[in-house]
Amino acid sequence: MADRSLTTVAAEELLGYAELTQLPESTGTEKLVLKKGNLFAVTGRLGDIFPPGARDQGAYFEDTRFLSKLKLTVAGGPPVVLSSQSTSEYRSQVDLTVTSTSFGGLFADPVNFLHLRREQLVDEQLVERLTLTNFLVHDIDYWVEYEFACDFADQFEVRGARRRSRGTFFLPRVTKDRVTFAYQGRDSVLYRCEMLFPLRPPDQLTRDKARFAFHLGPNQTASIELHAVPSVHEVRSGTTVREAADAARQPGYKPPPILGEEPDSGYRYPGSEREPEPPQPRIFEERVLRARHAYEAWAKESTGVRTADEAFDRAIEQATADLKALTIHWNGRPVISAGIPWYCSPFGRDALITGFQSLLLNPEIARDALLFMAAHQGKRIDDYREEEPGKILHEVRRGELARTGEVPHTPYYGSVDSTPLFLILFAEYLMWTDDRETGKALFPAAEAALRWIDEYGDKDGDGFVEYQRKTDRGLENQGWKDSRDGVPHADGQQASPPIALVEVQGYCID
Repeated sequence: MADRSLTTVAAEELLGYAELTQLPESTGTEKLVLKKGNLFAVTGRLGDIFPPGARDQGAYFEDTRFLSKLKLTVAGGPPVVLSSQSTSEYRSQVDLTVTSTSFGGLFADPVNFLHLRREQLVDEQLVERLTLTNFLVHDIDYWVEYEFACDFADQFEVRGARRRSRGTFFLPRVTKDRVTFAYQGRDSVLYRCEMLFPLRPPDQLTRDKARFAFHLGPNQTASIELHAVPSVHEVRSGTTVREAADAARQPGYKPPPILGEEPDSGYRYPGSEREPEPPQPRIFEERVLRARHAYEAWAKESTGVRTADEAFDRAIEQATADLKALTIHWNGRPVISAGIPWYCSPFGRDALITGFQSLLLNPEIARDALLFMAAHQGKRIDDYREEEPGKILHEVRRGELARTGEVPHTPYYGSVDSTPLFLILFAEYLMWTDDRETGKALFPAAEAALRWIDEYGDKDGDGFVEYQRKTDRGLENQGWKDSRDGVPHADGQQASPPIALVEVQGYCID
């Protein structure tokens, strides 16, 4: 029987850092961004996630960075980049060569003696396939090495949020062909990432490195694969994100006891529904084919555009695929997210405007946005979340900081324009589609949104819908320009609340 015991370890010993505020801010502008479903990854142009913990890189699932370091080192390196590109929304390809007189020379052998093709793909996991080709006329012995780490940082932490304390890290468990990382958050959730090597086990494997040795004949090719499989396990099963946040904010709250053994079932993986078993192993080409078919099906369901301008047509095709890439599933319900990497979550304003602007292309985006917002519509007075009956949310999250109540996004309703935008899209969707069944289901939410405008939107009875945050944790500005200095007077002084934005008055009249 496999050993599933858990042993705690200090973050600094495991990762090399304890505070995320000490990490690099940026790693340059050339990046590869991949996304499919609820999983996305941001790497440098070589395909590395490096330096470790870099603010703008990693592999993410459910507002958590599961993979914070992935670095490829090769014999005779560092390699030279021949090309680096995202070949689709979910796949990248980096071609490298190695120049070293230890293997080849200027006269007898080619200097660029080895070609490496590094392909990465996201579906239910992050998959990398590395293919090596020897261009020498004689055999060589060669090695490559991966370094990896998982800091399980909440997205708000990666963006710079400071915390009083974090959860508990466990020593990675190493077996023949995998390393399992685990972290128990202060939100009662066990976060896990398995690093698998399915084609062949590494020749040397430790908790942070995997080395492969090769003997390659002339023109011989060899491939290896690395899979990073994230999952979460709710120690307190049946608890919603909001319920967990409310419990954590109570005086005297104590996090659950530290686990002594890793559960053997009950994990959630990057799919639209809870998966009873880990994602099934598939060959790389099959993964590519499944993803391609999903995008082709989406394109067929959407409006096709053909003009005399091929560049314009390609731009429309790319935009259609991008909208598919932005779609996520939240408790099984599809909704479009606001952007990668920091806004890969449901946002009221963004989803509703995107739904409006894409009605001609595919009204499913609008329908999904309306149904999602109605399902999370405000029902009570909650100053911490800025929730009011009938109000449409601004943003919702489900990472550790949300579940511990350290941020109010469970959901957070600090948006003055989401509610009238909901009503505008509701009317436009019905005019475009005549979908009376969906309209009937949404009608109570539309009535509640109208009541919010009359009863809560106009806070001082002056006939204008305005905003003013209720706590110092809320957004100071709650329109589409929601940065702290987003609503100034002509002289540069910031407007004082309550603030009535001109576009919001237009939405309400519309």
